[in-house]
Amino acid sequence: MLDATTVSPTEWLFDSIDRREFLSKTPLTHRFGNLLLSVAFRVHRLSSHLPTAMLRGLGVLVGRVTLMLATTRRDIARSNIDKCYPNLSAIERDRLLRSHFAALGVGIGELGLAWYARETRLIRLTDAENLEALGQAKGRRNGIILLCGHFTTLDLANRLLGLYIDHASVWRPLGNPIADHWIRRGRQAGAVELIEKTAFKRAIQWLRDGRALLVAADQADSSDGAVDAPFFGHTVTTNVTAWRLAQSTGCSVVPVIAGRESNGRYRLVFAAPLDDLAAQDAASAAALLNATIEAQIGRYPDQYYWVHRRFKRPNNDE
Repeated sequence: MLDATTVSPTEWLFDSIDRREFLSKTPLTHRFGNLLLSVAFRVHRLSSHLPTAMLRGLGVLVGRVTLMLATTRRDIARSNIDKCYPNLSAIERDRLLRSHFAALGVGIGELGLAWYARETRLIRLTDAENLEALGQAKGRRNGIILLCGHFTTLDLANRLLGLYIDHASVWRPLGNPIADHWIRRGRQAGAVELIEKTAFKRAIQWLRDGRALLVAADQADSSDGAVDAPFFGHTVTTNVTAWRLAQSTGCSVVPVIAGRESNGRYRLVFAAPLDDLAAQDAASAAALLNATIEAQIGRYPDQYYWVHRRFKRPNNDE
């Protein structure tokens, strides 16, 4: 796990990944764009020293601006919320949409906290709920999948989990060398290793060694070997990687979510292990995984990643 707090002034200003990218033969506009991106990631390091209330306040402002400017993502989020909460009034769904974009902005602001804040500060800010579920899985010594959905607190969840258990985290590189460099560095403040989404054999070996692996299980496409299953009453393509790993390794599967509380604190919530997941067929396992994510969303509905196009099927369910 990397030290999240120390860096030399030279590295902060212009490290090797920046030099390689800026001196590359790509178009000048691309190189300057990546330089600005690198500066933005460095701002996150500085923001880690701000009070939590200030981070959240700035994040809410970012979210409001994003709501106005990111029209495509706003439409996706509105469509997702309308499908998942048809019983809410139009005013209530609009309120949830606005709260979600505020949570998105806060999540961006919290990256500095997740990647660079001192461990002692995070311990003071965090409460753990149902920690005995994690202890129960640890006692089995057969590896643990820490199962979560894509929430605006996902990077924070990765860091906070590191306070309680050494774990690796599944991730997908974005393909931009600057972004991947800084995201990898940041997430290694919480995870002892990052395992790429496609490295299935490495994930299996990690779990067979009796270690823990954080898996976000709710985004999929047809290339993932995904299956169809209900999600908020609609049929969606569902990622069953957690089920496949559980079948291959006999590991425990413990749902977990990090929630942002209104009092300025964070809550890491563990649920009882999904002991029967590996015994299910693919369709039943997918339904169980989606129901688990639904329960997590019910706890913090505004903090789910609604801007992802979750409903992609070209039929009546779309």
